[in-house]
Amino acid sequence: MKKILMIAYHYPPIGGVAAQRPLKFSKYFPEFGWTSSILTVANDQTFSRDTSLISQIPQGQQIFRSFRIPIFSVIRKFLRKGLYRYHSFFTFVDSFFDWVPGAINLGKSIVERNKFDAIYATAPPYSSLRIAIALKKKTGLPIIADLRDPYSANEHINWPTRFHHKFYRIYESKILRKFDHVVVVHRLMQDDITDKMGISQSKVSVIPNGYDPDDFKSINHTPNNDVFLFGYVGSIYGKLTAEPFFASLSIALQERPQMRNRCRVVFMGNTPKLRLLKEAARYGVSDLIDIVGFQPHQEALKLMQKSHVLLLFGAVVLPNAIAMKMFEYAASERPTLSFGKEGIHQEYIKSNKFGFTVDSDDPQEGADRIIGFFDKFLQGKDIEGPSPEYYEKFSRKSQTRKLAGILDFLIDK
Repeated sequence: MKKILMIAYHYPPIGGVAAQRPLKFSKYFPEFGWTSSILTVANDQTFSRDTSLISQIPQGQQIFRSFRIPIFSVIRKFLRKGLYRYHSFFTFVDSFFDWVPGAINLGKSIVERNKFDAIYATAPPYSSLRIAIALKKKTGLPIIADLRDPYSANEHINWPTRFHHKFYRIYESKILRKFDHVVVVHRLMQDDITDKMGISQSKVSVIPNGYDPDDFKSINHTPNNDVFLFGYVGSIYGKLTAEPFFASLSIALQERPQMRNRCRVVFMGNTPKLRLLKEAARYGVSDLIDIVGFQPHQEALKLMQKSHVLLLFGAVVLPNAIAMKMFEYAASERPTLSFGKEGIHQEYIKSNKFGFTVDSDDPQEGADRIIGFFDKFLQGKDIEGPSPEYYEKFSRKSQTRKLAGILDFLIDK
C-alpha cells in the first residue's frame, strides 16, 4: 500500500460539510491502493462538533493533532464589533494562520518517523497549503492541493482594500505553482487557475463534491402526508440570504391561503436565528419557520428525506460556486428549489436534473413553483425528485478513484 499524509484542518470530531471531503477520501483510499495518515488541529474552538463522524474514520488510521495558538481569537475579542470586518489587517492569508507554525513543526516530526509517498492539503483554510509546501522542502515528496472553494476569487471574502485583493491574487498564484497538482471542485475554478494565473492545464483537475451511498443505508424516511415540508440544511452566513424564498412564499400564501396551516420550513445548521426570523417576519412568514441549529450528519440526512422540497440560496450571492449539500440533496431523491442568478450553480441543478431553479429577483416565479409543489401535495401526487442515473456519478468512491489515479501518476513520474 502506498501512503499519503493528509493535511486537513476540518476532520472529525469537527463536523459540517468541510470535514466530509477529506474524511471520505481517507475512507475509500484503501480500495485504490492507498492508506492515509491525518494532520489536523487539536484545539479548534470555531466549528461545530459531530462526534458521530468518528465511526467513519478508517480503522487504525494515524491521526496527528497540532495545537493552535489562539492568536486570532484574541484579536477578534479586542476588536469592536464595528471594526471586525477589518480583521484582515491583522491576519496573513486567513484567520487560521496561527495553526500553521505548530502544524509545520509536528509535520516535520511525522515525516521523519514515517514513510510517505505523497502529501495532500485541503483548503480552506488556505493557510494549510503552506504546511504542505514546508513539508515538501523537507522531503521532496509530491504535494497536491485540494481546493474546496476559491481564494482570491471568493466573493465571500471582504478584502480591506484593493491592494489586499491584488496582493493575495499574486500570492495565491505563487503558492499554487509550488504544488505538483491542484484539484478543484468545478470547471470555473479550473479556468481561473489555468487561464488567469497561467498554470498548466495538465496540473489542474476537477473532482466535484458528492455523496456517500453508505450514509443513506441506515435511514429510510418519507415525507409526512399531513404537512408540506421545505427543508434547508447548512449554514447561512455573510451575504447569503433566504429573503428571495421568503418573498416567494409570501406571494404563494396570498394565492393559496390554506398553505399557512399545512406548510412548515425547517432550517438546520449554523444560522443567525434572529436575523433569519427578522427577514421572515418582513414577509409575514415567520410563523412557518423552525430553526433547529447544527445537528449530526445523520440528522441532516433524515431531514432531507423527510422534506418534500429542499432549498438552496447560494446562487443568490455566489452564482459561480456549487453548494456541497447539493449532491446529498440529490441522493435523498427530493427535488431542489434553488434561488439565485444564472451561473454554474444553477447550471448544475438543471443539467443534472436535481430540481428547479428560479430567478432570485423574480418572486412571482418562485411563488409559481411553490404553488405547483403544494397543489401536487394536496392532490396526493408524487413530487418527483432526482433519479440515480444522474446523481450516482457523484459518489465519493468514484471521486476517490480519480484522486488516487492522480496520485499514482505523480509518484510514477
